[in-house]
Amino acid sequence: MQQPDKMKLIVLAEDDSDDQDMVREIVNEIDQEVDLLIFSDGEQLLTSMKTLSASKRPGLIILDQNMPKLKGSETITHIKAICGFENIPLVIYTTYHDKVFAERCKQMNVELFRKPDTFDAFTKMIGDLMKKYV
Repeated sequence: MQQPDKMKLIVLAEDDSDDQDMVREIVNEIDQEVDLLIFSDGEQLLTSMKTLSASKRPGLIILDQNMPKLKGSETITHIKAICGFENIPLVIYTTYHDKVFAERCKQMNVELFRKPDTFDAFTKMIGDLMKKYV
């Protein structure tokens, strides 16, 4: 849970603009007090993360695995190396899913979800994550 004196912030790294819009709509429906920062790839996210002050640290970072420039799992490796970000909950969703990748996510302490293919499934996933972390 976020501390009461800190803002509620979710960071999303997703290259698909339709999925970006869907997550934005879902977050706004669930809690209009949650800010959502959206980046189209892992490199943009990492550049921004390095400039955030301690009071603007996200309560949750959600990444698509299959993005240009840096995959979600590659981006996570870099995030964990940034001082102050190593304990932020990280989630990857992907259409690609196999046991080896799932085990790698588990070892990195990253939750892995199959990318929802309906609005209702996306709403449930985002809602459950917000209840748990934000």
